[in-house]
Amino acid sequence: METKNRKGFTLLELLVVVLIIGILAGIALPQYGKTVWKARLAEVYTVTNALEKSIETYMLTHTLSGEQYAPIDPEELDIDALSNLTEKTIGNTTGYCSKYVCYEVWCSPLSCSWLAFMYTNSEDGDAFAEMIGSKEPSGWYRQCNYEEDKGEMFCKLGNWDEINYGF
Repeated sequence: METKNRKGFTLLELLVVVLIIGILAGIALPQYGKTVWKARLAEVYTVTNALEKSIETYMLTHTLSGEQYAPIDPEELDIDALSNLTEKTIGNTTGYCSKYVCYEVWCSPLSCSWLAFMYTNSEDGDAFAEMIGSKEPSGWYRQCNYEEDKGEMFCKLGNWDEINYGF
């Protein structure tokens, strides 16, 4: 009996390879997504930590007057972390935005707060999570509010003091 020299793979071999690739992708993609969100959260931590230190210095060196919260010009806070961000007008305040997060600072005579809004893309203007940090006499209080599932995941990854649905 004569045997032919076959070149190539059988259908079964190709299916096994496709199955293995599918299993690996099924494991890797969720981990990749989680890593991306952790990187975005690291940006928020870095910038808000710098904001908190600058706000404390600002509160010690300035006498705040008036009864209402008022926006603070981020230039007055002298924060290096904001120098890489794009200045944007958000409503009647100046905010600083990266591709995914915009930051604002507000102060009253009794306390100062920072706000960070998480976007799918800050150009579209539709936030799905907002983080708030408020300087109170007892220390910093931080809260995360979310609108969508990815906002919930972001808030839960962040271990904020309080997590709420809706804003």
